[in-house]
Amino acid sequence: MPREGNRFVNFLRACWAELQRVQWPDRRQVAQATGVVLVFVLIAGGYLGLLDAIFSRLVNAIL
Repeated sequence: MPREGNRFVNFLRACWAELQRVQWPDRRQVAQATGVVLVFVLIAGGYLGLLDAIFSRLVNAIL
């Protein structure tokens, strides 16, 4: 059992070491990425909403 505990501690140490190597984004990079995502979501939402309206009218016309 102690050997498994030792493996777990080594795993946690390796995880912490890996987190120290991560290059975390600064506030400007986070804001820029968030803006890109929001614009894409708005465009995709508008496109899907338009398709939904078109197909809804098409299905209602058929029925």
